[in-house]
Amino acid sequence: MDRERLKARIRLAEGFSQRHWDVKQYSGGYGHKLPESWPPDEPITQEQAEDWLDDDITVAVGDVGRLVDLDAHDEIRQEALVEMAFQMGYGSFNGFRGMIGALNREPPDYCLAAIECLDSELGRSPLKGVRKRARRYADMIRLGDKFLTDAKYS
Repeated sequence: MDRERLKARIRLAEGFSQRHWDVKQYSGGYGHKLPESWPPDEPITQEQAEDWLDDDITVAVGDVGRLVDLDAHDEIRQEALVEMAFQMGYGSFNGFRGMIGALNREPPDYCLAAIECLDSELGRSPLKGVRKRARRYADMIRLGDKFLTDAKYS
């Protein structure tokens, strides 16, 4: 997995922010869940956000690894799965049972996995940006190393 490419993709998708309410929790940096004790007026530095990003990616890699053998898939597919787990957290990612099952087949069924990715709350989100990310994840899973650009999802 190209961790720097993954970090760049997450930075672009999440954007840097100070403490803000994000659906059901306070977040900051690059989509990092802030502890409830984080002071409302405490600024988040770029350095802190980068540290959190590294830590959160490590957690997401572990989360995906509990469900899918990452080494069985190429870098692009690994990055798609890790970014999904980063965005949603383990509990929600674990709910993608059809996608996970298709990825764990021998050989993996990437077309079915991509369909399952889109046939979800993520793929049907009322938020246009979330739906775009779901389409990008699905294309990355379906195409793997043939996936060439994120440009059409920007």
